[in-house]
Amino acid sequence: RNLVRLAVERGEVARLLELADRWDPGRQTPAAFVLLAEALSERGHEPRAAALLRDGWQRYPGDFWINYH
Repeated sequence: RNLVRLAVERGEVARLLELADRWDPGRQTPAAFVLLAEALSERGHEPRAAALLRDGWQRYPGDFWINYH
């Protein structure tokens, strides 16, 4: 999650996409899924953001924020 925050602060879209490609859903919190998905969506990568949220929903089907987004 810290790597995502750092990439967002620096405006590193390529790094965000790289993190999404290497994403390990089993090691992420619901908040991390939402953080990366929002960052990608805000930068025009909605399909990749939606895919991340679907993965997050499968792992955390009851999480409010994953379901909200």
